[in-house]
Order: sequence, then structure tokens, then C-alpha cells
Amino acid sequence: MNRNLGDPHIERCLVRLRHAAWAELDRTPPVKAATDEVPDLFKGETGIPEVAASELTAMVIRSAVQHHGSLVARGLFSPEWCARLRNGIDRSWDAVERFRATKQTDPAWFDPMDTDAYGLTMRDRSFLMIGGTGYVPDSPRLMFDLLEAFDAADVKRIVGDYFGEPPALSLVKLAQRRLAPHASGGWHQDAAVYGKTAETLNVWVAVSRCGDVAPGLEMFPRRLEELVGTRGVEGVDEYAARTDEVASLTDEVAPARPTFGPGDAAIFDQLLLHQTAASSDFTEMRYGFESWFFAPSTYPDPNRWIPLTY
Repeated sequence: MNRNLGDPHIERCLVRLRHAAWAELDRTPPVKAATDEVPDLFKGETGIPEVAASELTAMVIRSAVQHHGSLVARGLFSPEWCARLRNGIDRSWDAVERFRATKQTDPAWFDPMDTDAYGLTMRDRSFLMIGGTGYVPDSPRLMFDLLEAFDAADVKRIVGDYFGEPPALSLVKLAQRRLAPHASGGWHQDAAVYGKTAETLNVWVAVSRCGDVAPGLEMFPRRLEELVGTRGVEGVDEYAARTDEVASLTDEVAPARPTFGPGDAAIFDQLLLHQTAASSDFTEMRYGFESWFFAPSTYPDPNRWIPLTY
């Protein structure tokens, strides 16, 4: 119904219902085969394997992730969806600025859930926004449109096949990005944040060109089964990879820095070593999404990651 109406109150309710439904979700582990090992479908590839979105399957993803660390899927989102989502990101940021000036929310574009009980305050959100990151569920219409774009690309089914169960989302790991040309980041593995036991996939989608004119993604093109050491125990250093260990790895194998067109995606799990690809030569902003999907049966601490059903 909302596809035709575009009702912000329905979209707002949907975000909250997705969260409330977590308590009713069946999280029984799926029955899996004796082994999840799959053959290398990309033998001889020394960088990141690439496929057209029409060739994307759970088997293709698992093969690329197990043997090469990640996969690039070209054309996951259509040009029409990319244009709509870029506009949605801009409108959500405009709504944030209005909120800062008036303290009035916007039911379509900025109406965050009350997450104080989880320790996620508006101050925390503001800190992220300074760096160009916002939570997609804080913008109900952007959330609705992003999931519609994923459905058009059959992502829910493919990721569900990969997990062996319908995927779930996280309010704090479903991010929209509007990164400035000078944006940069540090090498990390998301397993340093929520561990190795959660079964996850990140469908990282660019909706503007990046990697050559705007900050993209730099990835270590090999599978790592263990965590690289981190720099410290508090703040960013708790998750950031040690520079000496990264240097040792990247001296042996050159990192990959793909160029992404609008709608292209990188797909990987929490063990991939990666960072924002930065350059002083970049002149454009990057619009995109970092969308972590979780197998409900292995979901990390729900009191921290604020689960959403999909």
C-alpha cells in the first residue's frame, strides 16, 4: 500500500514495527549441510572477483568471500533507484539541519526511534553525522526506499539463501553515507566490533561514482580467518587494526581499490580487512549505504545492536 501512498506515518510505524517484531522472531538455527566449504569459482583471480548483479547467488557470494575475502557485484541497483536514493540522502540531511534549528522532527525524513534505553542518544548521532554518516532507520522514507531497492535486486532472498534463514538488520549497522571528498578512514575488520560468531554480510552499495573521483573502498583481496591485532582497548583504537600488521599483509599482497559506478556493490563479511579509500585528488562526494545483514540465530548482543526484522 505504501508504494502508492508514500505515507510518512506508515513508514514511521514500519521502522518501529520492525524493531518490535524482533521479540517474536523465530531464531532457531537452521539445519545446515555438514560443510559450508564451496569451490573457488574465481581461480586465478588475484584481486577482488566481480560479477554482474544478474549472476549473483548465495553460492557465488560464499565462494568469493571464502577464497578472496569479498565480491563486487556490478549494477545491483538501477540508475533510477540510485537517483532516488541520492535525493533521499540529501532530503534526510536537510531534515537533520531543520531539526537542529527547530527541534522538530520530520516523519518522513528524520524521525529517529527513542533509543536512550540502548545508550544511543542524539549526541551520539550528531558525532557520526559530523563524519558524513547517518542511520538509515532514522529516516523512515529512506529506509522504505532502500529496502524496496534491495527487494528489486532480490537481495533479501539471496542473503537468506546464504544464511539459511531470513536475514535481520541492525539500526546502528544500516548506515547512509554522504562523504566529503577529503574523507578518510582506518583499516579494520568488523569482527573486532561484534565478534566472529555472528554470521553476517555487508552489502555496501555506492549510489554515486566513487573510487576515482570520490572516496571509495580499499580492501585486502584475501580471506583472513583470524583478527588482525587492534591498536588499543578504548574508543576507535579498540577496533582499528595495528598499522604494523596491516603493513606486513599489504607488503605481500597489494590492496584492491575498485572504481564503483552508481549501483555497484561490494559484498563481504566481518573478517574482511578494509578501509575508506582516500586521496587528495578526489573532488566529489560519495553517496552510498553500508548495510549489514545478520543471521538471526547468531545475532550479536541485541541490547547493543538494536535489531530490526526484514
